[in-house]
Amino acid sequence: MKTQNHILVAPLLISMPYLFSFSSGATIIAIASNILIDIDHLQLIFKEKAFSFSKIKNLYESIYDKHNHEKSNKAFDSDVFYLFHTIEFNVLLLALSLRFPFLMFVAIGFLFHILFDIIHHLMHHLPIRWLFLINWLRNI
Repeated sequence: MKTQNHILVAPLLISMPYLFSFSSGATIIAIASNILIDIDHLQLIFKEKAFSFSKIKNLYESIYDKHNHEKSNKAFDSDVFYLFHTIEFNVLLLALSLRFPFLMFVAIGFLFHILFDIIHHLMHHLPIRWLFLINWLRNI
């Protein structure tokens, strides 16, 4: 899902205080986490040496075409590693939130983001193998 779409749906998280009695600060953490989760995409920018705005834009627009037309499934799986998007990382994050409660709101933002990524991928018939760290580990 494109970043601007994540920014557009982020305000849905604003309903959290009303639904779950969360504070404004918790809501801000969830919204920021929903957007900042994509920092794990930086590895792709470095791998493709896309250091200008136009190169980043081209890379971002072609990523799914690249998967569909140029790479085998195994190559794509081993090429792309989005740690913050994996189930395993988020289970760990939720476990750590038992000790550090603010991490619960980071996890809520991450999971909200991931849910919309999954919906986007399913609607466009794209794989969701990136969701599992074990799939990436199997292919490296």
